[in-house]
Amino acid sequence: MNPRPESAGGFPEWPPGLRAVEVRWLDRVRRVFESHGFGPVATSSLEPPEEEPGEALAVGDGDLALCADLTASFARWAADHRDELDLPFRGRQAQRVWRGSREDGVRESTWCALGVVDAAPLSPRLDAELPRVAHEALSGLDLPAWTLGVGNRRVLAGFCEGLGVDEPLLVLRAVARLDELGADRVAQELRWALTTEQVYGVLQLAEQRDVAAVRRLGVESDLLDRGLDEVEAVLAELTDLPEVVPDFSVVGPDHCAGTVYGGRVAPGAGSAGPWSGGVCSGGRYAGRAGLSGVGLAVDLGRLFAAAVDAGLVARGPGTPTEVLVVPRAGRYGEAAATAAALRRGGLNVEIHHAGVHHTGVHHAGVQHREDDPAAAVRRAGRLGIPFAWFPPAVDGEAHEVLDLGSGERVRADPAAWSPRR
Repeated sequence: MNPRPESAGGFPEWPPGLRAVEVRWLDRVRRVFESHGFGPVATSSLEPPEEEPGEALAVGDGDLALCADLTASFARWAADHRDELDLPFRGRQAQRVWRGSREDGVRESTWCALGVVDAAPLSPRLDAELPRVAHEALSGLDLPAWTLGVGNRRVLAGFCEGLGVDEPLLVLRAVARLDELGADRVAQELRWALTTEQVYGVLQLAEQRDVAAVRRLGVESDLLDRGLDEVEAVLAELTDLPEVVPDFSVVGPDHCAGTVYGGRVAPGAGSAGPWSGGVCSGGRYAGRAGLSGVGLAVDLGRLFAAAVDAGLVARGPGTPTEVLVVPRAGRYGEAAATAAALRRGGLNVEIHHAGVHHTGVHHAGVQHREDDPAAAVRRAGRLGIPFAWFPPAVDGEAHEVLDLGSGERVRADPAAWSPRR
C-alpha cells in the first residue's frame, strides 16, 4: 500500500506512524545542531518580499511573502535583533517553508537551518563547519543516496566575466533552475541575452564536479580564480565526508556571495528528486546592519518524503502510549489515580475508554462500558502499545500488568513498576 497521504498537492500530511518517525528525525537534527552550540531561533512565516527568493509567494496586496528561505529570514532576523545578540551568534531553526507559484503549484515543507552572524568578518572555516554539522545530522537518518554540493557564486560570476557576459545575475538565476527546467530550457532562456558560445560555456561549467576540470576549461578571470580557491579551501576541510562534493551548478540564494550550498538525492528517489532549490540551500552573505553571515538550510521534509517513497522508513507505533490502563466498572477514579502514578514514573499512559451504551428515548439513559478488558487488549495490540494495566476490581486486591509481547500477566505496584527495557 502506498503510504502517501491523500491531501492537497504539495502539502504533506503523514499518518501518525510516519509522522512519529518524522518527528524523531527532527529531534535528531535539533540535538546535533544543539551539540555544536546553535541556539533556538524562530522567525516569522511572513517576510518582506525583497528579503525572499524568486519562488516566494506574495500574500495580500504583495507587501508580504510567505517564507521561502530560512537563511534569508535568519539574516533579516539577526539584523532586526542585533542589539539583543551576543556576537558572534550561532542560531538554528526548524520551520515550514513555502515555495512555488499560484500557477505551477505550492510546495510546503519543513526545513532545518543553522547559521552564524557577526559584526566582524567571519572565519572562512565556518564555510566548512556548517556542511560538517549538517552531514553529521543527516548521516544518522535512513536516507537514499544524497550529496551536499559546495559551490561559489564568484565562480559563475567570474566565468561570465571571462566569457564577456554583461549580465551575470541573469545567468546565475537561470543556472539556479537547471534541476527544475533542464539544460535545454535554460539554454533557450539564456539565448535571449548570450551568444551560442557563451551559453555552451555556462552549461559546460555547470556540469563540472571538480575544481581542476573547471580550470581546464581555459576561461580566465581573477574573480573566477578567487572563487575556485575558496571552493578548494572549503573542500580541503571536508575530505573525510564523501557525500560533500564540489558542484558548480549550485548557485545559492541571491543574498549570498562567495560559498554556496546545494543538495540532491539520487535520481528516482521519490518526489524529492531534482527540483528547484534541491534539498539544501544557503551560503555566505553580507547581511544588513553591518553583519556578515553564513547559513545552511536542509529540506528535511523533502528528504523524509524521498525516504518514505524509497521504502526506507518503517512506520512507528500509531501512538506514543506505553501503558493502557483499563478501568474497572464503577472504579474510574482508581484508573485515573493509577495512570497518574505511572506517569510520575516517566511513562506515557492512556486510560482506555470503551465507549457508552445509550438507553431510553433521545439517549436519556447512558451506561458506561468501562470493564471491557478484551476490547482494551485488542486496541493495545492494534496500536502497538506494549502493556495493558488492570487496577483492582475491589479494594485490597493487587494491580496487574499484561505484557502484550510475551503474554505474561503479573502483579505490579504502579508507584514502583517500570517496564523491562
